[in-house]
Amino acid sequence: MSQNNAQDSPSTFKRHLTKHSTLGDDTRYVNSKRQRQNSQENVEEVYNNDERIEEWIEPNMRHGITFNVNQAGNDRNQTRISKQAINYATDCHFPPIKIVCTPKIQNQNGAGFVQALTKHIEKKFKNENPTCKKLLAFDAWWVNSEGDMMVLTKCIEIFIHLCILANYPHEINNIKIEPLLPKYLPPPFSILIKFVHNHISIDEIRQEVKEKYISQYSCNELIGTKTNRTRHVRVDFTDRNDYNTILNNGQISFFSQLYTVNEFLEASKLVICSKCNSPGHMKKQCQLNYDRCRRCGCDWETGNHFECAIQCHYCSGEHLSTDYKCPALADYRCELVKELKRHPECLPEHVQLFIPAQCRDRNDRSHVITNY
Repeated sequence: MSQNNAQDSPSTFKRHLTKHSTLGDDTRYVNSKRQRQNSQENVEEVYNNDERIEEWIEPNMRHGITFNVNQAGNDRNQTRISKQAINYATDCHFPPIKIVCTPKIQNQNGAGFVQALTKHIEKKFKNENPTCKKLLAFDAWWVNSEGDMMVLTKCIEIFIHLCILANYPHEINNIKIEPLLPKYLPPPFSILIKFVHNHISIDEIRQEVKEKYISQYSCNELIGTKTNRTRHVRVDFTDRNDYNTILNNGQISFFSQLYTVNEFLEASKLVICSKCNSPGHMKKQCQLNYDRCRRCGCDWETGNHFECAIQCHYCSGEHLSTDYKCPALADYRCELVKELKRHPECLPEHVQLFIPAQCRDRNDRSHVITNY
């Protein structure tokens, strides 16, 4: 079981391990300017690098992209993909699960709390996952500044088990708990129902799916897929059997009409520096000598940046510099996809990455990257 070393103050997680890429030194590309639409097919959260994941990278890792830090970025003509960017794009990233505690706990009481939680879930977990040979333990845990417990695992079986409320006790060591679960499950437990008509509400879809597959975890419209007539819907399941059944069927019916079911594939994730707002590196490796506002691009320490004018400091567009609609980020993502296609061995065996339409080659319409 992971142990927190800091005992005298609420801790902040600074450690997270991941395997390193098999690539060698940073690879350089000449990135021609392209015009793209601002739509996206698979949209995921912007991963502004939290300090909790800074230890993913090597201490001497160089930047993954070269931006002009003094100008808007219109004269940028070179992109560099780093090992750090490759690792982040291909590795599994399960969010930490927050357990709200009443009363709040102190850091020195965290070890006993985690041990009691592990003991409670152990028997049921082993019965439901007899083939899982991994040790039932967390990759990390910590007590946050609010006095609540945060637990982190890279084991997908443990993560799924913790995403089911029924697997938690009502209280641990006389402390009432309330787990705050993630909105989505990992892609290996997610499917995509395509071109569902808009006249069928999302609540009706949830009800129809729930009647057929009781382990439905979430059901939401996929952002960026809605047209005047249809949209795609993502559904997550906690039971692997339900996931396999609906995927093998390849179809599902709503109100006597069939809709196609495909596996949900996640797009490559971008690591974005929270200091300079550039993709390809984290704050720890940033060479900029000030914190840059995402809204206006100026020094965060000078002026009021809660109401400053929004103008991207890379393309001068009316959006945040970390917004995926920015052409600079769209260009970077396409270069990252090209590198992943050249080195598919960087992907873990169970991972498949979705290639957005704007990143596909004209002569190669494949929409998936795998390592097999």
